[in-house]
Amino acid sequence: MTLSASRWTEVTPSQYRWEQEALQWLRDNLPDEDGWHVWTNCEFLASSGAVYEIDALVLSPVGLFVVEIKSQPGKLRSEDGLWIFDHEGRRQTIENPVFLTNRKAKALKGVLQHATGAQRDAIPWVAPLVFLSGTGLEFGLTESEIAHVALPDQKAAVTKGRVSGVVHALKTGQVLGVDHRLVTPISRRQQPIINRAVSQVTRSVTARTKVGDYNLTKLLGEGIGY
Repeated sequence: MTLSASRWTEVTPSQYRWEQEALQWLRDNLPDEDGWHVWTNCEFLASSGAVYEIDALVLSPVGLFVVEIKSQPGKLRSEDGLWIFDHEGRRQTIENPVFLTNRKAKALKGVLQHATGAQRDAIPWVAPLVFLSGTGLEFGLTESEIAHVALPDQKAAVTKGRVSGVVHALKTGQVLGVDHRLVTPISRRQQPIINRAVSQVTRSVTARTKVGDYNLTKLLGEGIGY
């Protein structure tokens, strides 16, 4: 059920194997049906002047999702707003990615509404979703820490419904943290308007891979202040 080329836009090819695998998993598991479209590895300029990068932007029959991919292996837990991955005696600590993904989603909705002008009502709700795609992940977040977080659906099933499967979340909008009053079907009128607006406001991340004599590589962090 791989998404056909007409529903999958690779804005920028990924340079990272783990990201390529996660994106391919999404492409292989999302329905190849009308109402679906995915843009991968793109960026947009927010009204604040901030440049935000998106791993996958997914249009589904119920909304538009800014999907952040995290593929670190190890046991994941949360502490003081940070995510901690312990793997083979090493520890990696990152800011909870839900916060930044939520800022991206809000900024993107504003930019899309501005781009559509009089048709701004065609832009649906835009939701953040962090996809934990790593095969070597041991999930240790508690129920109070899993808002806007999803796992591969088979892995989510093992948690007995405690965590959403990513495909289920994208199909239905049923993921912890989402206000279900905002989940409404996207009409055929909206779909081409959304597609045009996304194409208008996003660009390839390769457009800014060089600053002066320096080549930019993997984005380490982004947000207010830097």
